[in-house]
Amino acid sequence: MRHQARALVLTAISVLALGVGGPAHAEPTPPPADSLPAGFPAEVPPAAAAARAAEVSPTGPAPVTLPHRVVRNSDGSVDVIADKAAVDALVSVAAASDACGNSCDGEDPASYLVKPPGGQANWYYCSTDAKTIYTKTVDNSTYAELRYSPRCRTAWTRGGYYSLLGGFSYNSSGSERERVTGPSAHQQGVSRYTAMLNDAGYTYKACVDGQTGGSPLWRCTAKY
Repeated sequence: MRHQARALVLTAISVLALGVGGPAHAEPTPPPADSLPAGFPAEVPPAAAAARAAEVSPTGPAPVTLPHRVVRNSDGSVDVIADKAAVDALVSVAAASDACGNSCDGEDPASYLVKPPGGQANWYYCSTDAKTIYTKTVDNSTYAELRYSPRCRTAWTRGGYYSLLGGFSYNSSGSERERVTGPSAHQQGVSRYTAMLNDAGYTYKACVDGQTGGSPLWRCTAKY
């Protein structure tokens, strides 16, 4: 019951293409208020707006740059899975004490400002060091990326405009801890992403609905 209740609160954040045209130093334009979930601020600091702009991926799933393997499944889908040791190494290098824990559950990784001790010089957004570590590709427009922040130790799902996205967090016992899901976005041609969930001591999988209409038919990455 707890994860069902949380699902209503942790509504995925529809991330839209932000205005980044003009000179390279021009600040992105925040999305209009009516394109965002209730309670989600349209006005954000320039740094957060830039982080949102950087987090969208209009050309499909980002490549997995860590050492990885590719699995081509009999149903035609393709999994790209980063070596766990390579991802673990990123976590060990990051400031582990800065992990934001459960306070990051349900927050926007690109605009939720994490404030560890030490003043503003140490504040950061989880999307800043995020990497795509796993992908599940069903077709050119139906895919899910497992986005992971080593510093925050949080995970979220990024995928195409037309797809319903989901993210599922699990306890070490294998029971589901939390989930986030997202409705359709409001503009064409851009990716979007869900809210993030704490992944320190848990595992997470990124999912995309593989069908149109009816109950979701989740197609998911491996867990990390």
